[in-house]
Amino acid sequence: MKYIYTIILAIAIPSIVSAVPAFTGTIEFKQADNSTFSAKMQGDEWFNWIEDKKGNIITFNPQTKSYEYGIIKKVDGALELVPSGIQAADKPLISNASSNTIEKIDRATLQQIWKEKREKASSHK
Repeated sequence: MKYIYTIILAIAIPSIVSAVPAFTGTIEFKQADNSTFSAKMQGDEWFNWIEDKKGNIITFNPQTKSYEYGIIKKVDGALELVPSGIQAADKPLISNASSNTIEKIDRATLQQIWKEKREKASSHK
C-alpha cells in the first residue's frame, strides 16, 4: 500500500507545480558595478521580468552582466523583451537627454509576449 501512495505522489506532484509565479516582494538587485536598485520580480518560468516601483520594466543583459531597462523588439518574427543598454538604477532616468530615455512598455504587450511563450512551451510537451 505504501508503494502505491509513493507512485501516486510521484505522478501528482509534478503536475501540481508545473507553473510557479515569481516571488512578489521587493528585492534589492546588485549591478556589475556594485550599485543597487529595488524592484519586484514578475512572471513565471516561461516569461519573466523585473519591475521597479515606477513601473519600468527591467531585464538582465548577460553580455554586460547588468540589469537594464527593457525594450520590446521583434526577434525572428516574434516580440521579445530585450535589454536597452541603459542600466537600471534607483535614481530617475535623465529625461532631457534622448540617449538616456526609454519608452514605457505597455502592460498589454507584456501579457501578449507572456501568452505566446506559454503557448509555445505547452505545444512542445
